[in-house]
Amino acid sequence: YARDEPGSCYHGVFAAVLTRVTMGKFYYTTARSSHARIAVSSGDFDSTFGDRERSASTFRELVVYDTDQAYPEYVLIYRRIYKADDLDAVETACLRPLRLDLPVYWSNCYRNPQIEAFEQQVRVRPSTVELLQQLANKASALSEWQVVRVRRVESAHL
Repeated sequence: YARDEPGSCYHGVFAAVLTRVTMGKFYYTTARSSHARIAVSSGDFDSTFGDRERSASTFRELVVYDTDQAYPEYVLIYRRIYKADDLDAVETACLRPLRLDLPVYWSNCYRNPQIEAFEQQVRVRPSTVELLQQLANKASALSEWQVVRVRRVESAHL
């Protein structure tokens, strides 16, 4: 769903986020359904898998309702290159540094990491610890693992 922002510092720049998502038990549907959110909020499901590829030949949509179920692993920053583009201009544009912002949920989100360095470990919410414990339990069939401590690393250098 990337759109251009003409006139901004991101003109001609697009982004995609590659995210690790813990779906848990998902509600499966091939049609647009208002019942999906109700099914999840009832506790019967953890997420929704909208299989629009099967019903409309478009795409599959994976929906989680708790931000702790999604971890943005990579941000892919790209420029679209067309056949008619001047390759020298493309090379010059690719050499310009991009300004990237920090996630708004970071306690250091207001800082500019290029000017003010920071390195901090932040406690996560109890619901995140519980979700990671469930993941650990599912990952190990041989023994019971116990999540003891969880921290999110916020670093200006990552």
